[in-house]
Amino acid sequence: MFKKLSTIVGVGLLALLIFGAVPAWGAGPICTVPGTYGTIQAAVNDAGCTTINVAAGTYTGNLTIPNGVILQSTAGAASTTIMGTGSTAAVTISADNVTIDGFTITNPSGTEGIHAADHSYLTIKNNTVTNFDGSASGYGNSGIVILSSSSAITDITIVNNQISAIRHTTSGRSAHGIFIGDSNGSKNITGVVIQNNTISDVTANTSAWPTGHGAYGILINHNPTVGVQVLDNTISNIEGLWAHAIGLEGDTPNALVQGNTISNVVDHLSPSDAVGIHFEDNLSANTVTISGNSF
Repeated sequence: MFKKLSTIVGVGLLALLIFGAVPAWGAGPICTVPGTYGTIQAAVNDAGCTTINVAAGTYTGNLTIPNGVILQSTAGAASTTIMGTGSTAAVTISADNVTIDGFTITNPSGTEGIHAADHSYLTIKNNTVTNFDGSASGYGNSGIVILSSSSAITDITIVNNQISAIRHTTSGRSAHGIFIGDSNGSKNITGVVIQNNTISDVTANTSAWPTGHGAYGILINHNPTVGVQVLDNTISNIEGLWAHAIGLEGDTPNALVQGNTISNVVDHLSPSDAVGIHFEDNLSANTVTISGNSF
C-alpha cells in the first residue's frame, strides 16, 4: 500500500514540476447534494468543491455561485429544479470558471434565470430556463444575462438550453431569451458561442411606447462584442411592441450568424418592426457573416 501511495505522490510531484499543475484528478473533491452538503448553496460556498453533483429534486431559493465550479445535475433538467424566489435572478454567477449543466431554472415572479456580470470562462448548457414574469426594473426580464460592465470578459459558451416563457408583461421593459450586454460597457467581450438553443415564447408588453417594449430571442448589445458566434438556434414566438429574433445592436466585429431557424416574430408597430436578424448602431456590420439561416 505504502509503495503505491508513494508512487502516486511521486507522479503528482513530477507533473507539478513539468507542467506547473497537478493532474486533473487531483484538482479537488467531488461534492454531492444531498450528501456532502444539504443544499446547493452550501456546496458552492466551499471553494474546495471543484465539481458538485446534484441529485434529482426541487431546490428552493436563489443561488449565488462565488467560486469556480462545475455544477451539474446527475438526473438532468427534467428532474432537477432550482426554484428561485423574490424578484431577482434565480442563479447569480459571481466568479470565473463556472459551468451550470442540466437544471430547470424557474421563478414566475423573478426577472432573470441566470445572471453573470464581469466574469469569464463560463459554460451554460443543457438547462431549461422557463417562466419568468417579474415586474422589477433594470434590463427587463431575461432567460440568460451575460454582462460586461467594468471588465473585459471572454470564453462564454451557451449551448443546448431550452429557454421559454420569458415575459415582461408590465410596463416599460423588454424581454430577452439571451442577453449579452450592456450598451454602457466599453471593455471587449470575446469568445461568445451561442449554439443549439431553443428559444420560444418571449413576450413584452405590446402597448404604445413607453409602456410597450421589445421582445428579443437573442440580443447582443455591447460595444464591442468581437467574433460572437450565433449558430444553429431555433427561435420562435417572439412578440412585443417591436420584436427581433436576433439583434446585433452594438458593435459586433467578425460575428457569425449561421444555421438558425426563425419563425413567428410578431410586432405591434406600423410600419412593422418584426425582424429576423436586426442591425442597429453596429459599426462593424460589414464584417458580419450571415449564412444558412431559415426564416
